[in-house]
Amino acid sequence: MADFLTTKSIAYQLEEVIKKANQKLYIFTPYLKLSETYFERLKEATDKNIECTVVYGKTDLTKHDENLLNQLRCNIYYKENLHGKCFANENTAIITSMNLHSFSEANNREFGVLLCREKDDEAYIDCINEINSIIKQAKEIRIIDEITKVSNIESNDFNTCWFQYLKVNFPNVIFENDDSLILADNFPLEKVKFSTKYGFITLSFEKFSKIVNARKLNKLDHLNNLLSNYRFYWNNSTQLSIYPLSKIEFQSIDEELKYCATGLNILIQELLKI
Repeated sequence: MADFLTTKSIAYQLEEVIKKANQKLYIFTPYLKLSETYFERLKEATDKNIECTVVYGKTDLTKHDENLLNQLRCNIYYKENLHGKCFANENTAIITSMNLHSFSEANNREFGVLLCREKDDEAYIDCINEINSIIKQAKEIRIIDEITKVSNIESNDFNTCWFQYLKVNFPNVIFENDDSLILADNFPLEKVKFSTKYGFITLSFEKFSKIVNARKLNKLDHLNNLLSNYRFYWNNSTQLSIYPLSKIEFQSIDEELKYCATGLNILIQELLKI
């Protein structure tokens, strides 16, 4: 059964929807004025490369709010006749009277309902279908680059698709697919060996490499926060591996591929800073 929400409950559950997004996040609000808290939560989500889509329906955005949106890595759409308000991730959705507007949260008496995919599967799916229908009809304001650049893959095997993704997106690296184990030398840095021995990423470093020294100095501990949507392990002093969270159920190979590509891109960006 759906849960009925009042103003304070909406504010709490909206923050939870953003915090608990693992793959997708939808923000549908005619009026948009981000509070500091919601901006920070959205920034955390988009910094983890969660696919975030914002749709608004009124053109009177302030310069301040435009600047905030520009700091978020998200798709932005405009739908002139949008009046509904909905906030959703891949597991839950809030349908409400409240805009994502600081005035609404502080001054209005609002209400709404919370749908959970596990309990309200049919209603949740109907909500996501309507969300996608509106996006198709909305005007594109800004679309982020696609995470995945793989074409002409016709396979239901994740390993085959992951191998193809790596070859296409990192053409200067020689990847080998040996008995379903993907291998590469000097990736993503020199003297680092890449494989899929454990999880979808296993990196092996030479002993006393600058990566390992950085680890000993705790300079990479923040990776645990950046990769909070993944299982992330230092197996020993010279090896780390990344696995999907056990609770995540992928609906398609493409969804799993994007999830793994996001984790790899986060890891590469951080390692290149060392």
